[in-house]
Amino acid sequence: MIIESIFLLLTSIVGISVLSIMLFSIKSNKLINLFLILIITMTCSRFILFGTYNLGIQGYSKDFNGPIKSLLIFNIPFWYLYFKSLVKDNNIFSKTDLCHLVLPFIFSIYIFTMFEMGYENDAYFRLFNFIFLVLLSVFYGVKSFQLLNNHLWNIPEKEQSAHQKLMRKWTIFIYVLTLFLIVRLIVSFTFEFYSFQRLTGETLILIQSIAWMITFLKIIISPEILYGVPKLHEKMNSLYNKSVAIHPFWRIHQNSKHTEKDKVIKNKIDVKIINYIKEIEFFAVNQHYFRNQKITIGDLAHEMNIPLSHLIYLFQYHCQLTFTEYKTIIKIEDAKQLIESGFLTINTLESLAIEVGFSSYNPFFTAFKKLVGMSPNDYSIRSTLENKQSLAHGKTL
Repeated sequence: MIIESIFLLLTSIVGISVLSIMLFSIKSNKLINLFLILIITMTCSRFILFGTYNLGIQGYSKDFNGPIKSLLIFNIPFWYLYFKSLVKDNNIFSKTDLCHLVLPFIFSIYIFTMFEMGYENDAYFRLFNFIFLVLLSVFYGVKSFQLLNNHLWNIPEKEQSAHQKLMRKWTIFIYVLTLFLIVRLIVSFTFEFYSFQRLTGETLILIQSIAWMITFLKIIISPEILYGVPKLHEKMNSLYNKSVAIHPFWRIHQNSKHTEKDKVIKNKIDVKIINYIKEIEFFAVNQHYFRNQKITIGDLAHEMNIPLSHLIYLFQYHCQLTFTEYKTIIKIEDAKQLIESGFLTINTLESLAIEVGFSSYNPFFTAFKKLVGMSPNDYSIRSTLENKQSLAHGKTL
């Protein structure tokens, strides 16, 4: 009991630390919102009450008292609303979300009323509560899965932005956590119901605490979750600033005339030009971002977490190519690398065109011949001959 209580308090301390950082990043971090804050707050509060009571630090309550405990039922729809905000990719509270809180609110009023009337130990009252809580948990568990699977998990990996990939990993982890907590809650209610105890959900609370401790530690060691996508881009910056080479068609400095609107943008991003260019090159070359043929300049701006106007300005004044021309060149370079690595030994030219982001072989053939000066097939033959000559020369030496 002492070890359990100490661990509950330790978990709550770690949780409060995580919570305090989240509160500072809630406006900028789309992985954090009001619903997750409320869930963690109620969870930590409960662990504190348990731990301090069992250790004799306070003698008032071991848990939320009587009907007040019914407020914990709000955590069930809170999880769904949290996932819904992630799917929408924003942390703005919508008034329509209140409809999911109506049933828990009515249930809480019902619990308070029944306690006031002295029916808290009535067999039918306990049976109704048991059935209601189990059904509500299962309903939102299924609803959350459908929401995440339909709008996030089933998106092909090639079409996912870095932020979507981050959300996918995070939501899978957190959904598994919610399933675990739901199962623990149902087991706890079942045990308490059949042993004629009040339905408190206190059974196996240590296991719940361990699950939350793992979650808090994961958040702490994953700054992109704790601070948001900008932190993820900082980590990426440290990588591509060292390794990304810039194509010669980029111009760091330029003396072109600007409109008044462009002058405002220029003042904002002049110091960021090199980082912007390196980030574009990182996504285009290292991450093969343009293999998804549906990518637009707006998608790239969203991926980089910058205003679209900044990216338009960058291609207008700091690149000798339009965005469409830039995409085409990157795709052709990608195709050349795949050919040189032996892609066509087991794949067709048509599949090569699709792989690098063209809709079909014809536009790929036209662009390749225009930029390289020969057809993809001729380039493949030449590449194969050069490889053989290189190997023969190596053996001679």
